[in-house]
Amino acid sequence: MYKGYCFFPDGTHTEAVNLNNPQDAVRYAMLQKDIQYEVRIVDEGDYTVLHTIKGEIIFPKNIKLD
Repeated sequence: MYKGYCFFPDGTHTEAVNLNNPQDAVRYAMLQKDIQYEVRIVDEGDYTVLHTIKGEIIFPKNIKLD
């Protein structure tokens, strides 16, 4: 289980979106990364597993979603 959050430039964020598996998490990030300021996907331990800012993947490095 993963959770997706969209952050605004002021640091506030949307409620978490529950994502069932890695494919859903990547799909969510792909859909949101170009329209949201910041997107974070976290795992069950609340660790960041995918992070984008202004459409650019910040973490992990060397991954392409397109």
